[in-house]
Order: sequence, then structure tokens, then C-alpha cells
Amino acid sequence: MKKQIEQQYPNIKVVENNNVEEFKNNWNNQIYQRFNIWCQVSTVRNALAVITDTKYVIKTRIDSYFSNMNTFIYEVIKNHSKVTCIEIYVRGFSQMKYHPSDFLFGCTYPVFVDIWCKQHYSHGIAEICIFKNFILNYLQTNCIDINKFETDCEMYGNIMSQIFNIYNTHYLKPYMWKNHQFSNTVDKTTTDFFKYGCNN
Repeated sequence: MKKQIEQQYPNIKVVENNNVEEFKNNWNNQIYQRFNIWCQVSTVRNALAVITDTKYVIKTRIDSYFSNMNTFIYEVIKNHSKVTCIEIYVRGFSQMKYHPSDFLFGCTYPVFVDIWCKQHYSHGIAEICIFKNFILNYLQTNCIDINKFETDCEMYGNIMSQIFNIYNTHYLKPYMWKNHQFSNTVDKTTTDFFKYGCNN
């Protein structure tokens, strides 16, 4: 996969982390016990140690294959003031707050560093661990009432759509994830996804 990507996109650097022992040694860290949190953080931080001369960064998963990345790359660049992710596993206001998708997302290099290289929130759900402190920092920087943000569905959807851009996987076809094809609706806006969630 790495060779194929680098052949198709010669200006893209692909960084992998196969340090299993490092993962095992840190498994008991309280923040990273559940799911694959520590593995994600370790992989991304190792990547950032060698990627220092780029304007944008895109994170994907090793069990995913998207054959039409051109449109997603364009979307990341077009929405450079936001974090662009896909709708898979986005949770709505009444489902689970602070839960965008970590499945496939991209943003500018400084924002990517802010997300991955600062203290992560101590919560077992991967997406909340990764994104909550980043979102809280945005709210505080912009003097947004956190209590109202957490209790007002309309406000929550609107603010999250200022931070994130949801790009529907319909536009990335053909693609595969764990040998299953996804077929999602394309009529939701980013605000809608954060208000009502994704069907997956």
C-alpha cells in the first residue's frame, strides 16, 4: 500500500509505525488502555518526528483503503481552516458529544500538531480522547459558553461545523474497509452530522 500511494502521489510521504514492543510497554498507561488510543498517538507522534516540512497532514487507518483520495485532498486544502474528516462514526449531540471521526481526517500541519502533541483527554473512547481538549481549547479561545455548547443541540451542531468539515465517503468510492462497502446518504450537512450523527 505504501509503495502504491507513493507511486501515485510522488509528493506525499507515507509514514508507518510497526513498533509493537513500544505499544506493549505502554499498554498499561491509564489514558490509553481501551481501544487503540496509545497505538494511534504513538504512530502519529512518530510520524510527526519525521514530517516537518509539509503544509497539510492526512491520517488514515491501516485497515482502510480509499482509491479516490484526490477529492479528499482537495477538500482538506479547500477547508484549510477546519479539520476535514469523513462521516463514519461521527456521533450526534444526543449520542456522544466531542465525537468527530478519527477514521480518516486531514488538516494543516499546525492544527494536526495541536491535536496530537498536547495532553489528551482521559476518556476511554478513542475519538473523545483525541479531540475533546482540542475542541475545548477552540471554545475557550473564542469565548464560547461550554455549558450552553453541551446542552444546546443547535448550537453544538453549528459550532462543531465551524471546527470540522464532514466529507461524505460517497465521494471517495470505490473504497473498502474491512471488506465492507459503505453506502451513506449525501444529503446531510456537517451541522446535521453533529446534531444527529451518522448511521454507521
